[in-house]
Amino acid sequence: MKWLNVDDQYCYQTHSEKTYFTLPVCSSLVHNYFNYYNNYISKEGQFENAVQNLSNGYHQFFFTNNIQPLNKYFGAEIYNDFFYSLQFNAKRTIKITQINCDEEVASFNIEFLESFKTEINLQEPGKYLIKMGIDELVKLMETTSYKYNYLIFGQFLEVTLK
Repeated sequence: MKWLNVDDQYCYQTHSEKTYFTLPVCSSLVHNYFNYYNNYISKEGQFENAVQNLSNGYHQFFFTNNIQPLNKYFGAEIYNDFFYSLQFNAKRTIKITQINCDEEVASFNIEFLESFKTEINLQEPGKYLIKMGIDELVKLMETTSYKYNYLIFGQFLEVTLK
């Protein structure tokens, strides 16, 4: 699908036109698979917005040469600030599996699970994703008899009240 209905600018980066006949000019990506399904990522922030609007299932995105999906979004540690920011903004637990990336195309399976709570309610056990320092959390938990544990992900804490 990477080469389906691409324009000349992209095509001739890696292919050359045969000299014994002239091909018509193709200057549009309107019917390109990724563009048609709004999975063509050409500027910063576009991928984040697109992922928030996905449904469960397997998806593919095409990244232009100036944006590197493998390094930026799917590095060695998936649970990075981007991933947790996405969960925080969507207020849903997100599971991403079957990740495949080359220089331009990223493919993955995404599954949206139960809703996250983003503000701690000390009367209600459950899983919370919050932007809070550890010291703040410890001080808050000292006022309750709840058992809790937490995981640190950059500027986010995933807190489970038991």
